[in-house]
Amino acid sequence: MAAKKTLTSGRARRAIKIGGLASQVGSSYLWTSLRKPFLDAAGYERELRATHLKNARRIVESSQQLRGAFMKLIQMLSTRTDLLPIEAIDILKTTQSSAPPMDYKLIAKQLRQELGKLRHRLFRTILLIGSDQNDQLPLARAGASCNREPGSRLA
Repeated sequence: MAAKKTLTSGRARRAIKIGGLASQVGSSYLWTSLRKPFLDAAGYERELRATHLKNARRIVESSQQLRGAFMKLIQMLSTRTDLLPIEAIDILKTTQSSAPPMDYKLIAKQLRQELGKLRHRLFRTILLIGSDQNDQLPLARAGASCNREPGSRLA
């Protein structure tokens, strides 16, 4: 099994990581397009498909470190079969099913850093959802994808 990657946190680090990824992905497509005049049509299609697959792997690897909104963006991209070949979509779809849950301590630390004491007022209802023993549930359990009636409890 591969070694566990660390999460990229902090606005500047995340921006640098995303910028680096965008540079890698963009330059790989630029390189492929520069090679197009020297390849026949079938060779260019093979090269472009290989570039799609390589970039899908890069994006999935980075999404495991960036998590959060970036991973949600990749999960949405993985539903757009009109943009990429199905093989690349299949690679991106792994973010939908195999993303490990985030540790509550890491989430709490980030909320403390970003929001200070205000976090208790903003997220009080989310943090208290669960059992009477004040279980701490991942914030994603109460996210937009959770279909439930207002005021009802999560099982």
